[in-house]
Amino acid sequence: MSQIAIPAEQTPPVSDQKLDYAAIRPHMQDGDILLFGGTNAFSRLIRWACKSDYSHAGIVAWWGERLMVLEAKGPGVVASPISDNLCHYPGNIDYFRLTPEHALDNAARKKMLDFALLQLGKKYNFWQLVPFFFKLVFKKLHKHRGWQDHDIASSYFCSEYVSAIYTKADRDLDILYPNHFTSPQAIGQSKLLEKVGRLR
Repeated sequence: MSQIAIPAEQTPPVSDQKLDYAAIRPHMQDGDILLFGGTNAFSRLIRWACKSDYSHAGIVAWWGERLMVLEAKGPGVVASPISDNLCHYPGNIDYFRLTPEHALDNAARKKMLDFALLQLGKKYNFWQLVPFFFKLVFKKLHKHRGWQDHDIASSYFCSEYVSAIYTKADRDLDILYPNHFTSPQAIGQSKLLEKVGRLR
């Protein structure tokens, strides 16, 4: 999996504007984040519960010349081409990366991606998502960090997977809650990240 450095003079500006995927693709790095705002009924329910623009989260990863998103969803933890998502995903896709002051070196990115790849094939954590949803609705999330943040889980839901990957690089995307209570909205609001723009 190749690492692509972003020269400072070529760094795309942070904005909410629509991005040209062909232009931005060479600048995307392992470990960057995609946040999805789905339009189907389940996605709208998650967005309502989180009071969020986002219902799903995934991690960018280079596989040779292919640019993939690693994500936990219905079939489990899977990898799929970002280009397929851009063609077929029913909703918006926004691109985020670490701010310059929280940037990672290649060794840290490799550690994150090694961990992320080890989780491929694990089940989707639907049974954690259900209580998480109701805790969100009734504002009963626990503001403590537990052992789950440091151990490898047997299953994940999307934002839990992303948060766990960043924990491996000592980057805590959501300082209030442990990984298994981290929402897509919390990731989008993380002070460690900047929004580059909208891919779809």
